[in-house]
Amino acid sequence: MQEIARIVHVTDMHLHVDQNGNARGAGTRSGIVKAALGVARLKGGKGSVAKIAAGLQPHAVAALEALITTLQDIAGQAPPDLLVLQTGDVEAYGGTPSGGPAPYTFPAFDYWNHECSQLAGAHVFNLFGNHDAWPGTFPLVAPLAGKAVIGSLSKHPSTTYSASDVAVVTLQSGFRVEIYRVNTVDPGIWASAVSKGRICDPIGSQDPFKKILADAGAQLTAHGKGPVIRILMMHHPPHFFAATGTVWDLIEGRLTNGDDLKPVCQAHRFHLVVAGHRHKDDPSVGMTIRPVTGASPQTPLLAGTMQLVTGSATQDPGTSGPRPSFATYSLLHDSTKQTIDVERTKYVYRSDLDQMFTPEPPEQICQDLPVV
Repeated sequence: MQEIARIVHVTDMHLHVDQNGNARGAGTRSGIVKAALGVARLKGGKGSVAKIAAGLQPHAVAALEALITTLQDIAGQAPPDLLVLQTGDVEAYGGTPSGGPAPYTFPAFDYWNHECSQLAGAHVFNLFGNHDAWPGTFPLVAPLAGKAVIGSLSKHPSTTYSASDVAVVTLQSGFRVEIYRVNTVDPGIWASAVSKGRICDPIGSQDPFKKILADAGAQLTAHGKGPVIRILMMHHPPHFFAATGTVWDLIEGRLTNGDDLKPVCQAHRFHLVVAGHRHKDDPSVGMTIRPVTGASPQTPLLAGTMQLVTGSATQDPGTSGPRPSFATYSLLHDSTKQTIDVERTKYVYRSDLDQMFTPEPPEQICQDLPVV
């Protein structure tokens, strides 16, 4: 087995920083955010308000410092073809209102871009999430601001795309990796308030599914069928895993039109879907997916397409939340069977005194994923 690429998957950082990475004080948060967090503290982190407030927590300063140090260490090991995929919610509360040419600025994105530029040899790809599209506060108090924020986001150097776009990396092994960034942030601010996602063009009227098919067809025409790995990169995961069957599933961020990906995946093999939003791991720890014909364990995805989701990299866990984490995925090619195995290493920030994230033992989460 040959490792042909290593993916670093970072998501849902929820940063509240200036462009230099310095934490912005509590005084820069909106009144409704401060009120929700205050009530949650009074209730000791329990109850319905606490559940909602958990999503409003900004980053933990020590975790951010440790994340940057750990990413630099991974890049310094010079793994083959390092891909850094950041799948949204860089900002805790969205854009910062600006008096300049753009209605909103995104200092956390500016900081993240700078840090990524220091990762020698890494190919970095970003997209935005629903938190990034908030107007500097919890969106219920600004129901008309959503499109203005997304308009500014779509022009930011790290997130410039509308319905979808495709980037291509040619690996040392000869494989091509096609990365399709797909928007799932609904420009309707009320949908964003309850975290629901929808594959859509957030600033225009382009059909995103036709765009993905057209992009994949153009790549096939240009390069032929020669060895390729296609990745769909999005914020809201199409497979709604770890459902509780309770009313709280309503704010867990379902992707409302994920089923519409089926014809896309039938027309072209998409090997991986890399997503965020849920602050949880998928596949769960200890689970190995072995693609076969028939039904996929990650519906609505088809057999032969695997979803990868990881936890929040830096959000403050408070007293009871999961510790910050991110993941790396080693793509291992079997040239005899023409399959890919995926090996995940989960990195966890175990203590606020730690200077780096701790890697857990690697685990095989996908075996014999067909290349063609």
